[in-house]
Amino acid sequence: MKPLRRLLDQIENIDEEGVLHSWEPVDPGSVPSPEPISIQDFEEAMNTTKPTSSQHLTKYETWFKSLGSV
Repeated sequence: MKPLRRLLDQIENIDEEGVLHSWEPVDPGSVPSPEPISIQDFEEAMNTTKPTSSQHLTKYETWFKSLGSV
C-alpha cells in the first residue's frame, strides 16, 4: 500500500509534511506505475497495523453466515 500512497502523493503534489500544493487532472496514460513493494514497506506495515479484535471477527463471521461470500 505504501508504494501506492507515494505514487498518489506525487500525482497530487503533496510534500513531506502532507501539504497539498496543487492537483491537476492527470491523463491516465501518463500516470507512472507504483514502485515495487520493498521489505521496508512490509516491515512498516507490520509495525503499524493493529491486529483484528475478536469483536471484529465475530461481526465478520455473522455477516458471512447471513450473506455468504461475494
